[in-house]
Amino acid sequence: MGYFLNPTSVILNFEASQRSIVNVDKSGIITHLNRIAGTSDRYVYISRPRRFGKTWIANMLAAYYTKG
Repeated sequence: MGYFLNPTSVILNFEASQRSIVNVDKSGIITHLNRIAGTSDRYVYISRPRRFGKTWIANMLAAYYTKG
């Protein structure tokens, strides 16, 4: 197990980031993107670890937003 220099601060920062609008549950990504489309927040960075579905999400979004 690792050691944290300031574990209380880390936990509070993590909890704050979970409540922020920056942290998005990926299961509702289409709903979120529809809500922010056309606003100044329309640029989205999808961060996931290796082999956790970034390409899958991109393909799903492409299929959803294309007419073909």
